[in-house]
Amino acid sequence: MAPLEGEAGGHARAGAHVQEARRRLLADLAHAGADGRGPPGLFVDGIWLARDLVVLIAYDGGHVASWYMAESETSRAWEALMAPIPAPEVVACDGGAGFEKAGRRAWPGTRVQRCLFHAFSQVRRYTTSRPRLQAGRELYALAIELMHVFDSLRIAGLSAVGFRE
Repeated sequence: MAPLEGEAGGHARAGAHVQEARRRLLADLAHAGADGRGPPGLFVDGIWLARDLVVLIAYDGGHVASWYMAESETSRAWEALMAPIPAPEVVACDGGAGFEKAGRRAWPGTRVQRCLFHAFSQVRRYTTSRPRLQAGRELYALAIELMHVFDSLRIAGLSAVGFRE
């Protein structure tokens, strides 16, 4: 496998798109924490590479702000990810307990927003994609609607039925 270092020093069979992805990853990692200011918002999530290996990633919408490899998504691992990053205004996460605990300690003033995809996935997991009961069908329909919220008017409409902004 080709090393990450180097401009085009990759494997001879690696396509231009793979080399470009490597170049962008290196640029993102070099940018992480470069200006010392916290980003206005971050997306954080864990990508499981093996049963006992997860890469925790903080992404600001344009660059990887920080990453950390761990054995699981514990609060300690999340705090290690957060340590080099100044506290953002808001962070979107999957809603896991490890991140919640770490966030309260490392970034106490940061607002936390549950990722819409993860919220939808949890509703689908409990109701299935073909709920039998009326309550399940209504909840699943609201979750689908939540995935299509792109403006404040639709958020206001969902807020009227129990979802909060």
